[in-house]
Amino acid sequence: MKLFPKNAKLFLLAKEGDKVEQADFSNLDFDFTVSAKLPLDKKDKNKSEPITAQVIVYGLNEETRNKISAKETAVRIEYGYGDETWEIFEGLNINVFSVPESVGWRTEIYAKHNWEAYKKSFFSKSYEEEIDLKKVLDDVLKSFGLPVSNLYSRSDKIIGGCIFDGESRTILDGLCRDWSLNWRIEHGTIKLEDSLNPPLVDRTRLVVLGPSILSGPTMDETLEEEGEGKKKKEFVVRRVSATSMMIPQLWPGVPVKFDVESFGKTSSSIFTKKLTSFDKNAIFICDSITHKGSSRPIECTTEITTKEEKI
Repeated sequence: MKLFPKNAKLFLLAKEGDKVEQADFSNLDFDFTVSAKLPLDKKDKNKSEPITAQVIVYGLNEETRNKISAKETAVRIEYGYGDETWEIFEGLNINVFSVPESVGWRTEIYAKHNWEAYKKSFFSKSYEEEIDLKKVLDDVLKSFGLPVSNLYSRSDKIIGGCIFDGESRTILDGLCRDWSLNWRIEHGTIKLEDSLNPPLVDRTRLVVLGPSILSGPTMDETLEEEGEGKKKKEFVVRRVSATSMMIPQLWPGVPVKFDVESFGKTSSSIFTKKLTSFDKNAIFICDSITHKGSSRPIECTTEITTKEEKI
């Protein structure tokens, strides 16, 4: 008997009036790729792009193919073990097309996580002569219609009054640029952080990678600079990449520790030696993931890149 078998589920969602119909297509063959990353360019650190997914489903009937090609349809992917599964993606279908094959129809779906809220949110409001910046930020963040995580903690004020009218994304980009803030949409939640007072690493979310790693890990070291003129400093940045059995909790921003003692003396020996020569307890921050999976047979992996966190 196989304990805790892997479980992949696929749901198609369609909006009918004020209700959302859900159809379970987990019994069909399907493949999926879900990608997410943090912005790497410091110039774009106050911007965010939604998580994207490509789903290929085999054997959908004509009625279903026509339905998911309409507006207001979405897809949800879950993965886990036994009866316990975690949502790894839910987003609106942006592009859908079907092609006939010798054994039936293949339908390809391209979706973006919370794209509708991200793209079509608008904000319009005026404020008096002096207003707390946090109040303005809270109002703009709420206009996206998503769960909010606002880690801004300063007591700045906007003097002279202000009027906002336009796309929420553009307004938030401007506020972040003017007040040294960062924002992104991460797994369904819109997050705002203070780049002048960055939060400490949330170790309650720590994911330890060891026996689950299928290939790698590999480490790259690069020399980066910060500051200007006489204040310019050089420092070594270590990035680690690996492919693991799928871990649904792995997302950009999640802290990662590599359990070097659980690696063998095979392909990871060079990495282990390199890491332990510094600090085997080093914490890395995930900056990109790609979840890949197939339902027949259920084979799912996570490709991850991380950057060392300087505590």
